[in-house]
Amino acid sequence: MRYLLLMVLATVLVCGGCGDDDSDDTGGDTDTDTDTDTDSDSDTDTDTDTDTDTDTDTDTEPVDENQCIGGHRDPITKLCWQNPHHQQPLSWHWDQTTLYCQNLLADTAENWRVPTVDELRTLIRGCPTGILSNECEYYFNGAGPLLPAECAACDLLTGPGPGGCFWPDELGSSCGDSETDMPFWTSTTLEMSGWGCFKYAVDFSKGAVRYSLDYLGMGGWDVAFVRCVRDAPEPEAEETFTCDQPDLVGDIVAGTPTEMLQLLGVSRVVGSLTIENVVMSDYSVLACLEEVTGDLTIDGEGYPTSLHGLESLTTVGGGLSAIDMELTDLVPLGALSSVGGDVILSNLGPISSLGPLGFLVHVAGTLEIVNPSAGCTTLQGLNNITHVDGNLEIAAPLIVNLTGLEALQQVGGSLVLRGGCSQAASFDFTGLDSLTVVGGDLIIDELPIANLSGLSSLEKMAHPDPAVFQ
Repeated sequence: MRYLLLMVLATVLVCGGCGDDDSDDTGGDTDTDTDTDTDSDSDTDTDTDTDTDTDTDTDTEPVDENQCIGGHRDPITKLCWQNPHHQQPLSWHWDQTTLYCQNLLADTAENWRVPTVDELRTLIRGCPTGILSNECEYYFNGAGPLLPAECAACDLLTGPGPGGCFWPDELGSSCGDSETDMPFWTSTTLEMSGWGCFKYAVDFSKGAVRYSLDYLGMGGWDVAFVRCVRDAPEPEAEETFTCDQPDLVGDIVAGTPTEMLQLLGVSRVVGSLTIENVVMSDYSVLACLEEVTGDLTIDGEGYPTSLHGLESLTTVGGGLSAIDMELTDLVPLGALSSVGGDVILSNLGPISSLGPLGFLVHVAGTLEIVNPSAGCTTLQGLNNITHVDGNLEIAAPLIVNLTGLEALQQVGGSLVLRGGCSQAASFDFTGLDSLTVVGGDLIIDELPIANLSGLSSLEKMAHPDPAVFQ
C-alpha cells in the first residue's frame, strides 16, 4: 500500500507539472515544440493509467489471500477482527457499539458485529486464566456477580502484545494504560435476578473477563472500547500444511485456539485427544490428523459449525464422542474406517444424514444418537451395523421408525428409544427386523408406539417393558 501511495503522489506531481503545458497547448499555440509536449503528456497519462491499475491489483492481492479486508484474520478461529479497533472517542456506551459495528465500512468490508464473550476471549494471549471458557462464568454469591478464583486477572500490561496488551502482536492500538482501565464490550448479556442485566467485557490490559452494568447507567463503568468482528470467508485456495511433525504422545487436551496449534502438522496422536469449548468455525488445523490411538472427544459448546479438517482421520482406537455443535453434516468423517469404543453423537445441530458412519459394523461399546430438537429424520447411514456391545440409545424425535438399522442383530446392553415434544404422531419398530437379542432393558420414553411388528425376530430380552409388551 505504501508503494501505491508513493506512485499516486508521483503521478499527481507529474500531471500537475504537465497540466500547464497542456493548457498552453489547448490555448492555440502553434509552436511546433508543443507537439513534443503533447506526445509526452499523452504517454505519461497512458502510463499512469496502466501503472495505477496494475498497482491496485497487486496491492490488494495479499488482502484477498488473507480473506480479511479491513482487519486481522485469526487463522485458527477464522474470525476477522477490526484492526485497529475504534478508540476515539473512548466514551462508547454499549448500545452505541451495536450500531457502530453494523454501520462499519472498513476498506469496503461490511457485515461487522459486536463479538460474543467467547469470541472475544479467543484473542487473549499470555494469561491462561483469562483464556478459559465456561469455567470462567460469573456466579452469584449474594453480594453481586463474582468470577471463580482460578479466573483471576493477570498483572496489568504484562502481556506479550504491543504495549503489554494480552493479545496477538498483529493487533494494533491501545488496550488502556495505568490510568485508563477500559475493557472491550461484547454482545453477551449476564442476567442476575435482583441485580439486573450486565454486559460481559474483556479487559486486555489484564487478560481477564469482566462485566459491567449495561448502558442504563446503573453503576460501574458504562463506557468501553469496541473491536468489531465478522466471519472471514474461506480462502480461495485450500490451506495446506506440511504433515511432517512427530507423533504427539500423551493425553492431549485443547481448550483454546492457541492450544490447537500443537496439533498443526501432526498425523498421529498416541493417547487420547480432547477438544473442548474452542471457538473455531472448523478444524482445518487438524488437516494432517490420521489416527488417535485413544479416545477422541469433541465438546463444542456450539462450535464448530463444520468438521472440516478431519477429512484425513481414518482410525480412532478408543471411543468417538462429538457433543454440542451446530453442524449441518458429517461429511468430513467420510474417511473414518475404525472406532474401537463408544460412538456418541449428541446435540450436533441440523445434520441431515448419518451417511459417513457407514463404516460401522461392530460397535465395541455404546452407540448413542441424540438430537432432541433438530436434525436426523432417518437413521440411514447405520445400515452396516450388526452388533452393539453396549447400550443403543436413540433420541431423535423427528424420526418415525428405525429404518437404517436393518442389519442390526444384537444389542449387548439396553435398547433405549426416546421421543420428545416434537415427536411424530406415531412410531413403529420398522427397521429392527433382524434384531434377535437385547441383553439389557427395553426403555421407551415419550414415544407413541403404533405397533410392534418390527420386533418379530426378537428372541431374547433381559427385561421386557410390560408397558410395551402388554
